[in-house]
Amino acid sequence: MIAFTLINLLINANINTVWAWGYGGDGQLGNSYSQIQIIPVKTSNITDLIAVSAGAWHSLALKSGGTVWAWGDNIRGELGDNSIIDRNAPVQTINLTGIIAIAAGSKHSIALKSNGTVWTWGRNDIGQLGDSSNIQRNAPVQVKNLTGIITIAGGWSHSLASKSDGTVWGWGLNDMGQLGDTSICQTNIPVPVENIDSVILVAAGGKHSLALKSDSTVWAWGDNDFGQLGDNSTIQSDTPVQVKNLSGILTVAGGYYHSLALKSDGTVWAWGDNTFGQLGDNSTTQSDTPIQVQNVIGVIAIAGGYGHSLAVESDNTVWAWGRNDMGQLGDNSTINHITPVQTQNMDGAIAIAGGYGHSIVLVNPVLGIETEKTELTEFNITPSIIKSGSNFTIKYTIPDISEKSPVSITIYNILGQQVRKLVDKQLFSGNGVTTWNGHNEENRLVNPGVYFCVLQANIRKVNKILILN
Repeated sequence: MIAFTLINLLINANINTVWAWGYGGDGQLGNSYSQIQIIPVKTSNITDLIAVSAGAWHSLALKSGGTVWAWGDNIRGELGDNSIIDRNAPVQTINLTGIIAIAAGSKHSIALKSNGTVWTWGRNDIGQLGDSSNIQRNAPVQVKNLTGIITIAGGWSHSLASKSDGTVWGWGLNDMGQLGDTSICQTNIPVPVENIDSVILVAAGGKHSLALKSDSTVWAWGDNDFGQLGDNSTIQSDTPVQVKNLSGILTVAGGYYHSLALKSDGTVWAWGDNTFGQLGDNSTTQSDTPIQVQNVIGVIAIAGGYGHSLAVESDNTVWAWGRNDMGQLGDNSTINHITPVQTQNMDGAIAIAGGYGHSIVLVNPVLGIETEKTELTEFNITPSIIKSGSNFTIKYTIPDISEKSPVSITIYNILGQQVRKLVDKQLFSGNGVTTWNGHNEENRLVNPGVYFCVLQANIRKVNKILILN
């Protein structure tokens, strides 16, 4: 149950590290700790990272060079190292390069290449690898008949991908309609989700699926026993239905029986099962429509685990709520929490992921907006989401200093590759403004997706997220 995380890259990513907490009995914390850890511990021997993802009992990380690393449970080959040996430290998934995104299901793994193809490995008894077989794969295989993919997601035993043309495709288990093809028949090759278009990203819960459309609305399909589709019912649906009362959404995430959404105002909304308090509304009452998570603001990333939820705030602290019997909230306890609590000893977080009983975070300890007088004091972008061909307006302030400063503003993609240089000059202190219209250096329109605008003045860098629909 892995959700797309809103921030999955930071320029100069080579200092990024992974930290983990919760249950580590299968090695999913990535270090020598084999049992419960109620505060974060550092994953061994891995840096230079831009993304993380968590399966039920295994973990994945993406390096800035486009390689995938994995650790934890491997009985179904979910680490992709051509073995079925559990690993308590990261090993490289073999035969994969040029990867730009990762996702994990319960016992299978998914990767997206820069050429728009999708690769999978691990458990495949229900066709969740999409390679037209039901054979377990201990090394990556290519998903059949899929190109032009921009986002991926893994559920308990199903997989999802969205294309640049706004369509969604699914494969694997379909007993609750989680593939959205108007049936409940499983399939080992991708089938199109019916009655939905203009999708810019997908996420998966246990047996339900989520999609964010370019108009910032959320749609869902599949299992709905706990109201996790958010359509004011508990009736499962084998085609997408719109989540009620949600707009201005930046990203979505799935837990096993619950769902999460992050609004452009930094608030988090949740719906579905609430047995452990995973909706964060100070109750344990399930909800079939979105309700606001209490006591978190300025959130920049979200994730759902089996029975817990996670968020990263703009100050790069981590907050968690819900099930905590294995320490998956990281608050130095094993007590469930029905409102968010701060994960201890965890600063500099930029991305988060939740598994069955563990959580992992990508950390860059120097991330942050500098506020010293001799550094950056303002960096605003409006809007944060635009449609193709429109303009982002980027406003910035160079502080009061006695001479010109070297200033650059650059757009990067999720691999850290430069897309377009907008500003590159010596500037005096004062206010400035520039725009970006979604075109690259060759003046070609780039693909929809997540981009980063990086402002550098002197030696300081600040980045902000841009989402191009």
